[in-house]
Amino acid sequence: FTKILEKITKDKKLKNIIKVVRKKFRRRFMFCYTIKKVLNNLSKNCKEKLITNLIINWMFLGNEKRQEFAKMYGFSPSTLFVISPTMGCDLKCIDCYAGKKEQDLSYVLVNKAINEGKELGIYFITIS
Repeated sequence: FTKILEKITKDKKLKNIIKVVRKKFRRRFMFCYTIKKVLNNLSKNCKEKLITNLIINWMFLGNEKRQEFAKMYGFSPSTLFVISPTMGCDLKCIDCYAGKKEQDLSYVLVNKAINEGKELGIYFITIS
């Protein structure tokens, strides 16, 4: 898949990063080996989404946006965030914030938070 990514991008800096990733795969670093093993067991659609969301958006596009933000404001934004639209949980775990029913977040507010996250380079979002 690194060859596909390399063909897609026009940016020389990204191409070099992609080449480094490919070299690490070839050297069979444990992390890269594990990723390769997981990717081999995923469906085609799942692989495409994983590559688009995690590698292209989160690592490359998001990183550029986070660096721009850091230059402008003097600190880096988070690389991920968790949002709980309903807070509806009936597990009643000790000291957990969930289940303490407040007001549900509207679709508009959740969508706005996700879009603002993307503007900051945050593509790794967990909805709980």
